[in-house]
This record gives sequence, C-alpha cells and structure tokens, in this order.
Amino acid sequence: MDLKEFGKRMQQVREDILRMSQTEIAWYLNMSQTMYSRLESGTAGNIHTIFRVVNYLNHRNLNAHMMFNEQFDIKTLIRTEAPESSSERVLELLEHLKDSAKEDYERLTILKDAISRAV
Repeated sequence: MDLKEFGKRMQQVREDILRMSQTEIAWYLNMSQTMYSRLESGTAGNIHTIFRVVNYLNHRNLNAHMMFNEQFDIKTLIRTEAPESSSERVLELLEHLKDSAKEDYERLTILKDAISRAV
C-alpha cells in the first residue's frame, strides 16, 4: 500500500465511520486542515503522521491495524466485541509477565546446575 491508497482509506473512514469534516479530524490529530487534506490525497505524510492517525483510530475504539490489510474492507475497522477495560489489560499483562519470569527462572536454574556439574 502506498500513501495515496492510505489517504483514500482514511477519507473513507473519516466520512463513513467518524462522520467528521477534514477540519474536525485535523484538530484531533493536531495538524492543519491543509496538511490533513494532503494526507488524504496522498501527496503528503510521513511515519509520524500515520502513527498519529493510527493512535487516534485506536482511541476511537477502531481496529486501526486493519487499515493496512491488503484487502481493505471498512467494516473490519469496527469492533464488534466490547472494549477491554484498562484494569483487565493490566491484569492480563501482569499474568503474562509472571509466566515469563517463571520460565526465565527455570532456564537460569538449569543453566546454574549445568555449570555446577561442569566445574
């Protein structure tokens, strides 16, 4: 996908899902309407601009990563499941960290034992 295609997709999202003017979305993205217009036309933009767009779409509870699918379908951006709460996400990450730490500890114990036997 090139910048021109990304701009077309962004225009479709803005009009069909967000139902905002270029001026409104530009304000949320902290850029001028002119700069946003250039983004939609594919004549301007960089990784920082795209990152701001993706963050904003995620903030609006859209599946922003779907913007980059080869076969783009605007319906895939709309989340059908309830958004995960922050506390649920933190607990999930803590559980993952605990499991990872346990695995690392077991590996270190095996390594320590192997070194002890070799000495």
